[in-house]
Amino acid sequence: MSNENKGLSENQKPTIPKPSLPQSDEKSRRDAKKEQQQFEKEQSEHERDQITRKVLAWCMWGFIAAVFVLMIGSVLTLGWHSLSSKNLHWLDYEQIQVLKNFVLSGAVVGFGTTYLRRYIDGR
Repeated sequence: MSNENKGLSENQKPTIPKPSLPQSDEKSRRDAKKEQQQFEKEQSEHERDQITRKVLAWCMWGFIAAVFVLMIGSVLTLGWHSLSSKNLHWLDYEQIQVLKNFVLSGAVVGFGTTYLRRYIDGR
């Protein structure tokens, strides 16, 4: 027994080195870390794209609502000028003509678009 433990006291025990992980485990961990980083990058890009889409959708809905309110206001103004007496009018003849052209051109474009859509779709 003394030959086996030459130079070691009773309190000292031989240390066993920790086995290093095989290189394939290190590589797989690095690959997994890269994949996780790539996934997080794609996730953040997706979230940014979704936010951009939502903002653009809200802007388009706001634009459509503004045009709708403008058209309704124009029609109501034309109706008021057609039905009320002259002393209640606030627009002169040229302004009324511009408003009529605006409303009628919107109506013509709307009907034309509907007709062309039906024609193109083959209905």
